[in-house]
Amino acid sequence: MPRLLQDEFEVAKGLTISGQQVVDTLTPLMTQDRIQRIERVCAARTFNVLPIVESIYDMGNLAAVCRSADALGFGALHVIRNTRDERYKQSTRSAAGADKWLDVQVFNSTEECVLNAKRLGYQVVATHLSPDAVDISQIDWTRPTAFIMGNEKRGVSCEAVALADACAVVPMVGFVDSYNLSVAAALIMYEARRMREQALG
Repeated sequence: MPRLLQDEFEVAKGLTISGQQVVDTLTPLMTQDRIQRIERVCAARTFNVLPIVESIYDMGNLAAVCRSADALGFGALHVIRNTRDERYKQSTRSAAGADKWLDVQVFNSTEECVLNAKRLGYQVVATHLSPDAVDISQIDWTRPTAFIMGNEKRGVSCEAVALADACAVVPMVGFVDSYNLSVAAALIMYEARRMREQALG
């Protein structure tokens, strides 16, 4: 499994504590029901599927993607913000605060984010209707996989497509020509979870 999280937390300048120390400190303050729920959620959580959203306009869409990721058992989400456009120069807190249950990391460029994902061992899939794009059901989601969702107006960038290992699309059989970004992300994550459960149990 790719290693996304650091097992230490800075609690004061120059002072860090380990994840186990956090657990040991907080456990006596929680009810048994709460502890059991946290243990169940953590046992079902995976970091092997990594949603990446690129230069999105609507923070509501980001929050919706985060909620779906958490609900489907995924532990992290990466955000690419386009710092050349004033509309994207919102604080990191705006993105990281979209969901408190995920490890949200913010990157200032597509290249930085994608190369980081590859360094961590992910295959990278861009959601893009290219001539060689495959249905999301043909992606091997049992492998560590990062998938990139583009923004609401232009989709994924040419840079993301060039850096990706593959392109994939969510199948459609109706008259509309696209899904809402957060809906498409939820469908992809559901398919990834379905395939992983079917193959890995």
